[in-house]
Amino acid sequence: MSSEAIKVLIVEDDETNLLVAKLMVGLADCHAVCARNPKEAIDLFKRENPQLILLDLGLPQMDGYQLASEIRSLEMDAARAVPIVAVTAYLAKDHKRRCREAGFAAFLTKPVEIDTLISTIRRLTSLHHCLETER
Repeated sequence: MSSEAIKVLIVEDDETNLLVAKLMVGLADCHAVCARNPKEAIDLFKRENPQLILLDLGLPQMDGYQLASEIRSLEMDAARAVPIVAVTAYLAKDHKRRCREAGFAAFLTKPVEIDTLISTIRRLTSLHHCLETER
């Protein structure tokens, strides 16, 4: 992994899912920072400046939609918009609609395929880089 590796914040409360996501992010030549709850996620978001967030929707205390909204409000202060990818076991069309409305950049269903994750990370971080360069 290079020093220029894309930093991905993974927010997942299930230890097994977190480990799998971290391994997959590493296989994508990215650097993973991991949060197990919304408070950790907000702290890491502020401190680590990730280029992408993988966010489980089914978190305790605060669901993924609420956490995404909290992150978006922090971004308004910092004038940046990090792509947020919803990761969930829920398959309902309503979840995809809610994700679009909440400003998620993509929606992945568990179990996530490694090729799908890698292509999503590459697509969103290259798009994000292009948008940042235009500012």
